Amino acid sequence: MVFEDQAAGYILGLFGASLGFLIGGSFTYYINKRLQEKDWKRELNERIYYPLLDELHRIRDYYLMGYKTDIDLTEWDRIKSEHLHYQIDRKIGEIINDFFVIKFHNFIVSVNAANRRIKEIVEKELMEVFEFDKKFIWHYKEGGFSINNTQVSSFIEAFSSMLLCKDKIGCPGSNPNDFVQANNNYEHIKKHYEDLFSKKAKFQKMEEFLHFMWEKTKEEGIIKSTRKKQKGVIKEINDLINEIKKIVRI
Repeated sequence: MVFEDQAAGYILGLFGASLGFLIGGSFTYYINKRLQEKDWKRELNERIYYPLLDELHRIRDYYLMGYKTDIDLTEWDRIKSEHLHYQIDRKIGEIINDFFVIKFHNFIVSVNAANRRIKEIVEKELMEVFEFDKKFIWHYKEGGFSINNTQVSSFIEAFSSMLLCKDKIGCPGSNPNDFVQANNNYEHIKKHYEDLFSKKAKFQKMEEFLHFMWEKTKEEGIIKSTRKKQKGVIKEINDLINEIKKIVRI
């Protein structure tokens, strides 16, 4: 009887030890697995998702808000060159690829077309408002006052940016000096007109001409469609940013 009790105790002890080993081993495996997953997730975040989020914010705040076309996708190009895009969540990867290859590209094409059209309108209106055309720009009077093509072109470039952005200081990311330079060139054009024709210009301040041109161009098809595209791609990039943030928080 004693022997049987000892055997039973031995078996129970062995079973308990085995069970403890299994539970302890499973728990250790689980902990190690979780640590490895966290390390892997941290590496993905640091090498892919955090840089990608920074780039998407920059694209939204600089390129999209500013109607910029000189696109620079430093992080996305790096991720692809290091073949890290294969590690991106499949759904997110498809959205990103669709955004850059199609949506963003179409937006840039539209911006370029809108810029060309705006410059055409600005040049035409500028010549009409100031009653001269290109052949009169190189006009010299006694006293040496003149205006040249560079000043007119520089004004049209900066002024057109203000028109597309509907902001008198230009698009986000614009050089603050652009407004000052455009205003100086406008004053030069105005003085040239007043000296040439001996009468007051219709718009004494550049801002008056700017508001006139906003009204003139607001129903222009390509300009309206570009602004509409801008709203669409900004919504899409915000949705993409939120989807990536969900992955980062997992």
